[in-house]
Amino acid sequence: MKGFSHIRWTGRIAVSRYSMALITLWLVVSAMIALTAHRVYPAESPWIPLAFLGVFLALGVTTYSAFRWMLQDVENGFGMEWGKREHAVHLERDSLRLDLEQERIRVRDVTEKLKNASLQTRRLHSVFSQLSHPVAFLDLFGEILDLNTSASDLFGENTRRLRGQSLFALPAFAQAGDLRPLLEKAARGEAVQFQQELFRQNGESHTLVLSLKAVFGEKERAELIILEGQDITERLKAEAALQETFQQFQQSQKMEAVGRLAGGIAHDFNNLLTSILGFSHMALEEIPQDLDAVDDLKEVILAATRAQNLTQKLLAISRKELFNSRPVDLNQLVRDMNKLIRVTIHENIEIVNELSPEFCTIMADVTSLEQVILNLAVNARDAMPRSGRLYIRTGIEDIQNTAGILPEPAPGKYVVFSIRDTGCGMDEEVLDHIFEPFFTTKEAGQGTGLGLSTVYAIMKQYQGGIQIWSEPGVGTDFKLYFPYHEYAEQMLLDLPKDVRRPPEKGKETILLVEDEDGVRRMASKMIESLGYTLLAASDGEEGVRVAEAHDGKIDLIITDVVMPNLSGPEMIDRLRISLGHIPHLYVSGFTMDKLVEHGADDSMENLIRKPYSREDLARRIRQTLDGNA
Repeated sequence: MKGFSHIRWTGRIAVSRYSMALITLWLVVSAMIALTAHRVYPAESPWIPLAFLGVFLALGVTTYSAFRWMLQDVENGFGMEWGKREHAVHLERDSLRLDLEQERIRVRDVTEKLKNASLQTRRLHSVFSQLSHPVAFLDLFGEILDLNTSASDLFGENTRRLRGQSLFALPAFAQAGDLRPLLEKAARGEAVQFQQELFRQNGESHTLVLSLKAVFGEKERAELIILEGQDITERLKAEAALQETFQQFQQSQKMEAVGRLAGGIAHDFNNLLTSILGFSHMALEEIPQDLDAVDDLKEVILAATRAQNLTQKLLAISRKELFNSRPVDLNQLVRDMNKLIRVTIHENIEIVNELSPEFCTIMADVTSLEQVILNLAVNARDAMPRSGRLYIRTGIEDIQNTAGILPEPAPGKYVVFSIRDTGCGMDEEVLDHIFEPFFTTKEAGQGTGLGLSTVYAIMKQYQGGIQIWSEPGVGTDFKLYFPYHEYAEQMLLDLPKDVRRPPEKGKETILLVEDEDGVRRMASKMIESLGYTLLAASDGEEGVRVAEAHDGKIDLIITDVVMPNLSGPEMIDRLRISLGHIPHLYVSGFTMDKLVEHGADDSMENLIRKPYSREDLARRIRQTLDGNA
């Protein structure tokens, strides 16, 4: 057995040491006895050493025999038992050392896990705090246990101050309903989601979709409730803007549909009106004024003029460009139209002009601008059937926020024209449809529904806008925004004074090309009545043949734009090759986009729009001939 020899050896040493100690003690005791005997019996001194030696030998033999037996006992068994105990002690010590080492390893592992758990907790809390949407932990009674930064920003308080407060006591939920039933519903494990408008301390409102979800612990009991929100304010704004854009798109589609309808019928309708008005005016000039037919002709002219105005309204919706734009002083135009507006509206309506002292000069077509103002004045008149006031204002404004202005113009400087009445006003439903073509609140036969849609179309062509305020029983205010032109005022001042003179006749040669028989006959009669030499053709191909076959000089060509086989601009280009440059005037009843499709210049300064009168034709002929002289 390992370690037994060592144990036996140590046992021997222990017995030997013990024996030596006894022998030493025995010698000391023997010596003390001998000394005492020597003092007591000095006469027996020679015998004392012999007695000491005898006692020493007797005790030595006895001690030797006893300790020899003890040594033999150690050799036979005592040492083995001791070795076993010593070995057990070593084993237990080694076991304790191993257990201690394992415990140190477990403590190290637990410490490392605690560190990792703490780091993970800090990371999770950092992520929780930085979530973009608000999240809060509530107890079952609505008290805030914890919340992230988004929630504290929404609630308008510091995160530490909010912990421990009741959700229902927060100013953000001041206008919210009772949420306790929803908390109870969530605590039962039911899904809860609702939309709520919350208000910050600065009064700013936010619309959120809130959800409540319970966290369950032991015995399936709800321990806390998670409040999670999603801010949908911007989404609602985007949806509203999209809806508004969609409505504008629908409005644009309706306008475009009406424009296509107008463009489709305009040509034929204007040809008919041109013939009716032209022949009627010439007949009125030729017959004696005392005949009964004069009144009849005047009625025909009046009816045709009304039809002409209706056609112009339809065309205004579809035109891409306005004609004859020039500098116009809006203040002066309002003053000039006062008499016309006064005649148009009722006498019991008071007109109040509040015109700006500044020059409100814009680039506009006077005819279309007068049409806009007159349409708004008539609309205001119908809103005040008994009495009221009509305020007309002008001014200049720098507009940065164009919300609510249709069609939405670009931010910038605008000349503003406002016309406000104190009439019956309009509700939201009417305002939503007010610019739709053919929409009217008037009784059947009392309105075409094209007045405001025409205003809308003209303002769109000006790249301006319209803003409407109206309240039932209070009145309506239309504000028109015209783009400000920096040099329009100076251009207006540089214009020469109007020195118009009556149209003069002439003796030049004019080539008339018109595919509509009635219009060609009417125009031919007008031109010949003015003294000019006339060449006529029914289309572009014939116009080329007539011009090239003519021996003399052709001073002016008057041609329709849209014709079969060869359009007016194409005919002019072909003649320019063979005959050189010839002054020309275009005539058409089509819309501008249709004319551009057939090769016309989109400016079309040399265009006469159908229907036209004899005076208009005579003036334009003379201006063109004199300008090219």
